[in-house]
Amino acid sequence: MDFLVKHFGMAVLYAACAVVVLGLVFLPGQSGLLNRVGSTMSGWRATDTSGYTVYVSESQKGYPVVEYSRTDALAPGTYSISDIITAKDCNGYDAKLVVLGMTLPGSGEAVIDRSAVELTFPVRGMYMLRVEARDNSQRTVIKELTIPVN
Repeated sequence: MDFLVKHFGMAVLYAACAVVVLGLVFLPGQSGLLNRVGSTMSGWRATDTSGYTVYVSESQKGYPVVEYSRTDALAPGTYSISDIITAKDCNGYDAKLVVLGMTLPGSGEAVIDRSAVELTFPVRGMYMLRVEARDNSQRTVIKELTIPVN
């Protein structure tokens, strides 16, 4: 007997614990743990779906659209950002536009103040602008635009 307990004692202990736990959880009637928890939740119902309705309608809205608004190349000079780039939200209203960076012809990086309202294009070439548009719902789009200066 001592031999059996020494070799199989832990297996018997695990089996006994499993039977007790399963009995407490799945006892028939109202005394099982799952039955008790389930009986307290039977009166709960989600009757107010307004939060989900708002979520669905907001998730259907699109992100802001950023575009180069000119059809021709710019001449060297200084331009208002709003004259060369448009940013519209899903309702067609203007979105907040911030220039994050500008790559000069020849791969040089220009230092841009994020609060700038004008950009200067001193030489001819292709400029790369990295812009961020944000609408009133805080949807954000970051886009790179190529600006031709001739």
